[in-house]
Amino acid sequence: MFTKEQVKKVSKEVLKDKTELKGFSIVRLNDFLKMSGEEIDEVMCLKHRNTSTPYEILCLVDFRDNVSDTMSIERRRKLSRSGGAKRRKIKEKYHYDNVFNRIHGYIILEEKKGYKDIPRDKTVVSLSLICSSYYSNKKGIGSILMESMIKLVKKSFYFTDIILEVANEYAGTEEDEESEDEEEYEEEYEESVESVESEDEEYDSGEESDEVSIQIETVNTGLIQKISKEFIRKIMRMIAGNAYYNIGDDYIRDIIYSYIEDEGYDDEESHIKEVIEEKTEKEIEEHGYGGYWYNKGKQSQIGLYKFYEKFGFVEDGRLNYEWNAFTTDPFPCMILEI
Repeated sequence: MFTKEQVKKVSKEVLKDKTELKGFSIVRLNDFLKMSGEEIDEVMCLKHRNTSTPYEILCLVDFRDNVSDTMSIERRRKLSRSGGAKRRKIKEKYHYDNVFNRIHGYIILEEKKGYKDIPRDKTVVSLSLICSSYYSNKKGIGSILMESMIKLVKKSFYFTDIILEVANEYAGTEEDEESEDEEEYEEEYEESVESVESEDEEYDSGEESDEVSIQIETVNTGLIQKISKEFIRKIMRMIAGNAYYNIGDDYIRDIIYSYIEDEGYDDEESHIKEVIEEKTEKEIEEHGYGGYWYNKGKQSQIGLYKFYEKFGFVEDGRLNYEWNAFTTDPFPCMILEI
């Protein structure tokens, strides 16, 4: 989607005045893997250039030689007082001995090819995921990634629009009655989060979910599993002392698989939004775009919604119900015309 040189040029432009990020660079994931091959204990067989996958993955990476971790002063004090097992867990998440901890944030883009309802005069790229690592000790990562993405898309002179969905846990629910209210968690990417000891044991222990697995074994299977685990771990946030992941494991694993193996969609129509049965007026009011669950979901992520607005994105429901660019879930859809 973007060349190594294009990304390098934009990285210099965006980071040149960011003194707190001196020594950082934005690179494509494949380039990071090639540079870090000796530190990654997995077999890698990467193509010189991806041509089939619709995805591009960009990472904000700390390349400084004189820095060894992302720990705060408080975290470092806790490490000095911890026992052996706990020290190993903390170092796995913060120390650069795990080379993936050098990635402080990442952004995933998808070129929307083959969507028959997207206007023919549009070439569209979708922001699939933006993440500032829970374990980073730097602020403003989300803003830097957004600025870099927009500059890259503009410099490509190919895309006409960037689109996105504001995903949430409410829109699309088929429950008949409103569930109990949960504590709202509104997080903008430039805000830092408080470090806590309690985390999701699945990723502490390195265990994989039994529900989803890569269907085809390849030479890169171990690498794909490792990257997926590290990328899933980075999206963790804490709510009331409990680990929370707002993106499904399988969603990230499927993207990583497509990117590393340079594979497109399984078939021409697999990614096209399914035609749904005609709904009653009551069902539309509850579950349709602009309905009850849409509004509940939008309010639950209003901080993120406003974050996108700061970069010029505006809501346009047509992306959902006319362009059919996303799933049938009525997540708020936003667009930035280039």
